[in-house]
Amino acid sequence: SLPVHDLDLEKLEASVGKGRAGHFSHYFSRVLKPGYAFKRSDVMDLMQMCYAYECDLFRCDKAMAHTFRDFEPFKSKLVDRLGDLPKRIADR
Repeated sequence: SLPVHDLDLEKLEASVGKGRAGHFSHYFSRVLKPGYAFKRSDVMDLMQMCYAYECDLFRCDKAMAHTFRDFEPFKSKLVDRLGDLPKRIADR
């Protein structure tokens, strides 16, 4: 059986900033399900996503965009293809 994630968001927010840790919990709720293929780059992606709360647009890879497609604070902010970025910027 898979472990249940038990994050102390308050403690995590003390390190990454208030209101910037909810995506960690969202991520773990997704990746602890069978079938998720963890990539080592996920660790840095998660840290960089601490800034996505304050961005209009945030460039990330396709896997992360998929993982966070239903995470409300990142709704319509994530750009999963570099080629799409200029148009998304122009459309804002």
